[in-house]
Amino acid sequence: MSAASLFFSWKRHALAHDQERRRRPALVPDYLEGYYSTGETTSERTYHIRIAVRNTSDSANAVARIELGISYRLIDGTTVAARIPAAEIQRENDFSVPRLIEAHETVAGWCRFVIDTRF
Repeated sequence: MSAASLFFSWKRHALAHDQERRRRPALVPDYLEGYYSTGETTSERTYHIRIAVRNTSDSANAVARIELGISYRLIDGTTVAARIPAAEIQRENDFSVPRLIEAHETVAGWCRFVIDTRF
């Protein structure tokens, strides 16, 4: 009798552990496509990137901000890193933040990052 009780107790513990693991926030970003454009009269380059964000957890979550991370190495070996925030929304299919993503939902949209080419 005690062996069966121990077995079922262990199974309940394992099930509760799995349920708790599925509740943890887990947003997965995916790159879908992208291109860049340059300004005719300005020294800006705009990167247009379409992303999808999947919520793989059993709980709702949200995207608070979107940044483009750029890192490069100078001739002397120094590494430079920059984070460029997404530009303001201009079109209906742009990815808006903050954005709520329900459990097991995927949302997609375009992000734009404007970089001065003199940078």
